[in-house]
Amino acid sequence: MAQRTQGNGRGPANHDGHKLRDTNGLDTGFSVVRNQPDTFVFRNNERAIASADIHQKEDEAMYNSLENKMATLSIREQNYPPRPEYVSGPTIRLRTNYFQIRFNPKAQLFRYLVSVGNLSDKQKRKMPRIIKLLLEDPFFSTVRPSPATDFSGSIVTTTELQLERKLVDEKTQEFKYFRIFNVHYRNEGEMIAGEDAPVYAVKLEFANIITMGALMEYLNAPFTKTSFNKEVAITTLNTLIKEHPSNDTSVFSGARNSKFYPLKGGEAISLAPGLIAIKGYYSSVRTSVGRLLLNINVCTSAFFHDGPVDLLMALFGESTFAAEAFLMKRRISTSYLGSTRFKQIEGFVRHPITGETLSAKEAMIDVHESEFSTKRVSIATYFEVKYRKGKRLAKPDLPLILAGTSNVGGRHVPCWLPAEECQLVPGQPYGKKLSSAQTSAMLKFAALAPAESARRIVDSGGAGKVLGLGASRARLFEFGLEIDNNMIVVEGRKLKEPGIVYSKQKPMNATNGKWNLRGSSFQQTRDISNWAFLAVKTPLNNPPSQLSVRPETIAEFRKIMGIHGFKIPDYTGPRGGFIVELNNDWDDIDSRIVSKLAEIKQTSVKVLLVFLDKKDAYVYSRIKFFADLKFGIHTVHTILSGFISRDSPIPSSQHIANLALKFNLKLGGINHLLPTDRLGFLQKGTTMVVGMDVVHPSPGQIKNGPSIAAVVGSVDKHLAQWPASLRTQSRQRKGADEIMNEGILEPMLIERLQLWNSKNGSLPERILVYRDGVSESQYEQVLSAEVPVFYKACEKMGKVSVQVAFIIVGKRHHTRFYPTALKETDYTYNSKSGNANPQPGTVVDRGITMENGWDFFLQAHDCLKGTARPAHYVVLRNDFKDMGAKQLETITYDLCYTFGRATRSISVAPPARYADLACERGKQYLYKDLTIWPDGRNAEAEYDETKSPWTRSIHEGEYRQPLVDTMFYI
Repeated sequence: MAQRTQGNGRGPANHDGHKLRDTNGLDTGFSVVRNQPDTFVFRNNERAIASADIHQKEDEAMYNSLENKMATLSIREQNYPPRPEYVSGPTIRLRTNYFQIRFNPKAQLFRYLVSVGNLSDKQKRKMPRIIKLLLEDPFFSTVRPSPATDFSGSIVTTTELQLERKLVDEKTQEFKYFRIFNVHYRNEGEMIAGEDAPVYAVKLEFANIITMGALMEYLNAPFTKTSFNKEVAITTLNTLIKEHPSNDTSVFSGARNSKFYPLKGGEAISLAPGLIAIKGYYSSVRTSVGRLLLNINVCTSAFFHDGPVDLLMALFGESTFAAEAFLMKRRISTSYLGSTRFKQIEGFVRHPITGETLSAKEAMIDVHESEFSTKRVSIATYFEVKYRKGKRLAKPDLPLILAGTSNVGGRHVPCWLPAEECQLVPGQPYGKKLSSAQTSAMLKFAALAPAESARRIVDSGGAGKVLGLGASRARLFEFGLEIDNNMIVVEGRKLKEPGIVYSKQKPMNATNGKWNLRGSSFQQTRDISNWAFLAVKTPLNNPPSQLSVRPETIAEFRKIMGIHGFKIPDYTGPRGGFIVELNNDWDDIDSRIVSKLAEIKQTSVKVLLVFLDKKDAYVYSRIKFFADLKFGIHTVHTILSGFISRDSPIPSSQHIANLALKFNLKLGGINHLLPTDRLGFLQKGTTMVVGMDVVHPSPGQIKNGPSIAAVVGSVDKHLAQWPASLRTQSRQRKGADEIMNEGILEPMLIERLQLWNSKNGSLPERILVYRDGVSESQYEQVLSAEVPVFYKACEKMGKVSVQVAFIIVGKRHHTRFYPTALKETDYTYNSKSGNANPQPGTVVDRGITMENGWDFFLQAHDCLKGTARPAHYVVLRNDFKDMGAKQLETITYDLCYTFGRATRSISVAPPARYADLACERGKQYLYKDLTIWPDGRNAEAEYDETKSPWTRSIHEGEYRQPLVDTMFYI
């Protein structure tokens, strides 16, 4: 794959590289790439043929799985339900970012685990160096081929190593095989370890044997080889394939050693202040029926800008708090002692009484002039005399860096460093939340047209260079592996788009997943009998807004709302609407919002249109908190500058239409429906559809913040209303944050069942669940912890026999599809629009899908920018005897057209998306309590659930308000 540069018939892309230099003079060492518009098909002129041999093996595996199903007594006793069929029909051919790994079936691989007993958490970054030194031990000198490692804890060989044997269990006669090595640590470039160098006791322990022949048997007949440990095999193979980039000091490896970013010479953009976005590559071994695959994708991440610390501090001007928070816990290097040494920033040096930062001129230390006398000098003078040969510091007024401690005469004393003597080390990921401007810039940089993305994946200067697939070809061959140069080809199908039905109209057609609302009346509107608008003014808005809501603005709003079917009277309240002026003090903002909402509540307003003069996460969250929980008022927000302009006080009809969609959903209306011949058995009205999700605190918030769990449920066959239940969930259970515990999930399900029962007069016969937010490694936990709760909740409601189908919705994966013909893309000749992604409705259920389960990929949306990411659906439970693969795929695609807040199909099944939105609303409720305040007063605080202002949805206790059982979160 990395042997040649591949194009699309037009030659390699011109990357138009330019040297990237930060606005403050920081040299990134990267080239910035100006992405060229590309609507061409990757390798348009080359034949694309899916493997007929793989198709035959898939059919055989499916038949075997169905035979196993017939032998199972109870469907609840099964693990994953088997695939009922591969759907037939006209196909399209797609390239996908998977490469076949060919292997020697006679080969054996021996996997060993490396652990260091006396390595502290802070020292774990030394692990790669320790493993490298371990492999220099004479014990390994005769091992051929030399052991492979991922430098994080695994070693792989093709021959068994001679280790000590120890009996660990007399009853089972279980033995462990291991050996202890004493590794004398030395830095890169040092020939021998110093006398005071640490010595680490390194344990090498046998873990597994992977027989490649057994792997082949499993891939060809997965349902008959259930004892084969696939996860161990994948981990071992990943160790081999990732050895080269993991050993490359110019490449940063992150995300559990699956993403690799070039630290020099790659592609990057500045994300001021002090950050850069770098393009890298994801790599992971995957299994499918009949073959072993390598999944490679382009990825982008934010990093701290490396370079002089004094220049980075200058980016924050006079704000020492912001600069300190930015640099906290960052790794730095120093060379004033003559050799490069590494430290970690623990903050700025501060006066022990006043707490003010101290500069190199202000901080004083005692220097011994002789055995009997000392002299008190500043840090600036000390460095100038002792280390700089009399050369003065250029910036002695900057705050001093506190960089941990140093060993001085056997004592650990604080290490104080002038900022200009420190360099921020490259390759430090930025783990906090980006600003909206930074996020926008990074998304724009990350977006690549499909053909360009594919080229970089197969290009020897792209993924091939960073992952080292060309350089490591001979090395992999020593272990019996060879990676194909070409992406594999799979067959997909194009599902038919449903029509969209508005009030008293024939179904309108969707084009590329989109349709036009103009002039259409919603299916069912709710009267807005009492409404008002609130203008939020922020004096500190810079520049101050000159816009205001005028009578003609509201007149146009009422006119367009009427076109869409609303009967909307004049607004309630004073002429010019309600107005609240806010300052920059969070507590005062709260009191002003509460006071204004209390005034509005006195007028019996049910829904409030809120005009913000700028984006402000705090103001938005507090209005939602108090309006939803304290006053029971629906709110719909918009930015005034996007609603009207200086040139005209008349808002656009499209903007008003988007607000109308939210108004109607919040008030219980139905925006649109699908024709009665769509959605299959869901049209019978006996199946409740449920969406579930769990989200976690945003990066950079206070410690131990809770997760937010949400369950949404349909209320009838129209699938237009999806009220939600919310709960906070403690994150004390390490590694289990994504799984909803029974004590949280069951009451939320009961709330949804109660509402269904009140609307329909009976409980549902069946429940179709779309579960968002879990990875493949957590499927077993979901099956054991969440799925049984559905049966228990129904039993508590008096429904003993209920059928459950439980579908995982995967979004965080790296599978992409590339059309092989322009006519099969979303590109339209008339409008010259589209990125040449697959068309909405493209489904793939073979070629790269699970070898022992039922799953499919569905791209339901029109991707506006970059390469489309299909949703991955995995069936974990299916009690529906009449639901086949074709039905599930079609119903899921149809559901994507029912999302009430848009006039386009969305990328994932709406129940999952609604659950995600509900979780985000829960995060808004806790924004003030989890966010570090501007003055930093709670930077070291931890979340205390007993003092939390909110832990559950508006369904119980003092928070039970008129918004209960509505789509308040939309």
